[in-house]
Amino acid sequence: MKREDARRVRIGHWHSCLLLSAVVSLSGHAQADNVADEAELHFSIGTASYRAGDYRHALEEFIFSQRLVPNRNVLFNVARCYELLGQFPDAYRYFDQSLSLESDAKTRSELLTALARVSRSVAVLDVRTEPPGATLYIERHDLGSRGTSPQRLGVTAGRYRVIAELAGYHPVVYETQPIHAGEQVRLDLPLEPLLGRIRLDAPRGTRFEIRGENVQFGCEAPCESSLAPGLYTVQSQLAQHQLIKTEIKVQYEQLTSLVLAPPPLLGVLEVVTDEPGARIEVDERFLAFTPAALTLPVGEHSLRVSLAGFATVSRSVIVSKDEPGRVELALVEEREVEGASRRKENVDNAPNSVSIVDRTELRTLAYPTVAEALRGLPGVVLWDDRAYVGLGLRGISRIGSYGNRLLVMHDGIPTNDDWLGSSFSDYDGLTDLGDVERIELVHGPGAATYGTGAVSGVVNIVSRPAKQSGVELALGTAPGAVSRARIRGNWLGKSGANVWTSLSLGHSQGRDFYIPEYLGETSMAPGTEAGHARGLDGSLLGTLRGRAQYGKLSANWYYHARDKHIPGAQYDVLFGDKRTRQLDRRGFFELRAEPQLTPTLDATSRVALHRYAFNGYYPRRAGVVGGLETDTYRSTWVTAEQRLRWVAHRRLALTLGASYENHFSVEQSVEDGNGYILDQRGSNGRPFRTGATYAMVDAQPGERHRVSLGARLDAYSTFGMSLSPRVTWLIHPYAAGHTRFLVARAFRAPSVYELYYNDGGYTQVANPDLRPEVTYSAELAHSHRFSPTVMASATLFTTRTSGLIDLVPVSTAAGAPLQFQSAVSPLVSTGLEAELRRDWRQGWLVAAAYSHTIARYVSDDRLSTWALLRADTTRRHVFNAPIHMLSLKGAAPLIDRRLTAASRITVEDGRWDRYENEGDLPQRRTSPAVLWDVVLTGKQESLRLDYSFGVYNLLDWQLNYPVGGEFRQRTMPALGRSLLASLQVTL
Repeated sequence: MKREDARRVRIGHWHSCLLLSAVVSLSGHAQADNVADEAELHFSIGTASYRAGDYRHALEEFIFSQRLVPNRNVLFNVARCYELLGQFPDAYRYFDQSLSLESDAKTRSELLTALARVSRSVAVLDVRTEPPGATLYIERHDLGSRGTSPQRLGVTAGRYRVIAELAGYHPVVYETQPIHAGEQVRLDLPLEPLLGRIRLDAPRGTRFEIRGENVQFGCEAPCESSLAPGLYTVQSQLAQHQLIKTEIKVQYEQLTSLVLAPPPLLGVLEVVTDEPGARIEVDERFLAFTPAALTLPVGEHSLRVSLAGFATVSRSVIVSKDEPGRVELALVEEREVEGASRRKENVDNAPNSVSIVDRTELRTLAYPTVAEALRGLPGVVLWDDRAYVGLGLRGISRIGSYGNRLLVMHDGIPTNDDWLGSSFSDYDGLTDLGDVERIELVHGPGAATYGTGAVSGVVNIVSRPAKQSGVELALGTAPGAVSRARIRGNWLGKSGANVWTSLSLGHSQGRDFYIPEYLGETSMAPGTEAGHARGLDGSLLGTLRGRAQYGKLSANWYYHARDKHIPGAQYDVLFGDKRTRQLDRRGFFELRAEPQLTPTLDATSRVALHRYAFNGYYPRRAGVVGGLETDTYRSTWVTAEQRLRWVAHRRLALTLGASYENHFSVEQSVEDGNGYILDQRGSNGRPFRTGATYAMVDAQPGERHRVSLGARLDAYSTFGMSLSPRVTWLIHPYAAGHTRFLVARAFRAPSVYELYYNDGGYTQVANPDLRPEVTYSAELAHSHRFSPTVMASATLFTTRTSGLIDLVPVSTAAGAPLQFQSAVSPLVSTGLEAELRRDWRQGWLVAAAYSHTIARYVSDDRLSTWALLRADTTRRHVFNAPIHMLSLKGAAPLIDRRLTAASRITVEDGRWDRYENEGDLPQRRTSPAVLWDVVLTGKQESLRLDYSFGVYNLLDWQLNYPVGGEFRQRTMPALGRSLLASLQVTL
């Protein structure tokens, strides 16, 4: 017999005794319990397999028996099987567990021998913590715990990451040095407790007694101490006065103060808010965060409760010595807006109706673009011809307009270009929204404040400020198969200076489009399948943004570039040609000073340099002389503004301002293979200048009435002057209600593109005689707050736009070129917007919005025609103006608020296509659409990690947007089902 076989026989004989004792032990539990019978059966099978040398099967049976009825002898059998299988770390662990449970001296000696034998093949980590009892992990949590300290852990040779966690203490992560087989290393890991601080103040000599769970000590005022988070009872007595006993809540890394001072009689005031963590100030002194029980002198006090994002509550409270007082507050979300009046003000006091998409909603629904964030808000219409996304409001949603009746700003700085007035609300304006704090949508005209372009509304994108120094890294993919990456740096200086800047990059390979109108097409790029535009929707994106601030001085910078391939074959280009693309680059650099000159007078001074550049590449149809047409536009301009605001009285404020723009370099050209068709470069350029002066008066004649009067006079070198007045009357008829009545005039100046662009008459001719569009608007809005969290609003509006500028054929002849012309028939839009919203509370949101809009061409400019909607019989339905739109969105926290599920459903009526005139081709209407988006977002605080993933257009609804006359097809298919995912880490 070989030596190893003999050794196995001896060990087997010794182990048989242990097996027998285990069987007896298991039998002792038999009673009437079937579990014990089952455990004994598995043990017997394991014993037989062990004796037969089938150690793996024996191991399985022993482990199963141990799970049913734990037994220390079975632990030895498991350990022995692991040893015979060569799994020495596992064998060590089970031998060690068996030893910890064994009291018999002989058996313990045998176990120690076994441990010594196995130890030669494993590395041993002897982990001890102070205090003991910490849960131990090796490498990662998901591998399961290795027991509690103190603990000896058998492992294979190598380097290890040991994690120790104990409730009430900071976790410890320890990286070991390489450890070798047969080596034992002791790790002593001290655990630091999680502590908060308390400050106890009273006249000197006052003694405090503090009691809590396993804590009792005393101190004399004034004193401070560090304690574990939790509730503590504080008892004290001022000399010759009553005994005071109160509770304080100690929170991790926060200071909780308790002040005892004359008058001698004290009482308790409990302050509770529906959103915890609100800051409590009593008599202008910070005391604690809610919920809190405060010990205060008997009598009247001023209470102030504040929390970021919510309106501050101030009230007087009476503290009694007889019984504790209690103040329960339901906080109301603070909804401030800057875009309505160029200054911060409460939404209820703004001269226009305003919708706000805040940071929480932006993150929770993972909106990829500004346009997507605004989709579903009352009155908002979105369309996309795959060259640009357009946004319109309240029936003014002209396709082919590039959204130029909507003013888009970044921190109050307009970013519409000066060639077409494009609003850049999609990937053409921002690569992502990671730097955005909130988006403000001002409904209705804003020309009294901003001048041209603010006809249907104003969008103000407010940047997220730097709150702490650090670096953010983000990766993700967005609808449209756009891959994105962003890096942001934040720096806060000791003197109050702060700087943030970010760089975002994006890329999309594009997607395939099927356009039936091109099935019979003969003028196509080589290799193109009729009706199929494949891989022609890709883009490259880049955004650089930032802000530096020191006191009242600041600098803002922005630069965005997008290189986009176009699948739609507009302007008679070759269908399916990959050379069809457009490159937009828009940027600015602004310096701003906002000093407070006197307590009642403040000023704002701004100067900025702007730049816009465009390149368009259009391969012409087969047989056309010239081949590839290249359109270019370059413009550089400076803007300056000075504004003064004087608060003459608490109920009267006056704002005066003036601005100047000098578009000193404006060049556009059209070139093909034969040379320049249009050459307005250098001395042939089209520079222009604008100047404006404006005034606003905000008055409060009564407690329930406010009046906002504004007017702006703009002067253009291209056409002359335009006056834009606005009158708003705000009424507070009862505590929970606000009513707004607005009448305003707005205008849009014709752009350089509309006035002068001409490609030789191939697709378009110029019209230098265009006049501004003029819009008159009236609005009646009322909001009612049912509770601090539930609010409903309804708005009735009507607008009339005269001289509407549209791109139309110059004649009815086939192939006639297009030209921008002023419409003879005014466009009237009348409707209702309603919204019901439950504000964010504990991670919950519910909101619903509905819009009903009737857009119609009327026969003339008379007021009676406008009021009675007398239709122009030569015009058909207004294109791209859905009558009904509905939006539902909500969010709910999951898994202890670490994960949030959010959903948005937008439903809209069909839209009429561009054939609006009698004598045109028959007008058609698109099908209604239902778009459902679902997003999950989460935050891992310990890792400083934010993530999201979801699906847009979950139902894969086949939505089609009407397109302009530059296309041969009537509609462009929208994106189908799209996935999104993002990951952001803060370093």
